[in-house]
Amino acid sequence: MDHAANDANHDKIKKLFTHCDKVFIESFYKAEDKEFADSNYHSYSTASAKIMKASQVKTAIPVHFSRKYKADEIEILIAEFNAGLG
Repeated sequence: MDHAANDANHDKIKKLFTHCDKVFIESFYKAEDKEFADSNYHSYSTASAKIMKASQVKTAIPVHFSRKYKADEIEILIAEFNAGLG
């Protein structure tokens, strides 16, 4: 899902996806690029992980990465996401 990382959207996500088996969630930016995410109404790795963890999703899969990143940067982004799931 594509979304801006804000409280209103995260409330909606939590209501819809709590206890889901699998969710593909946008993680458009790395955490260090949070400002880009905010200004472009996208999410970022750690915010997406946080709402998936709060929603107790069994399998959360980060998708929809910014094309500004090369493969090695996407690997970092995915690692940030996975770390955020704890």
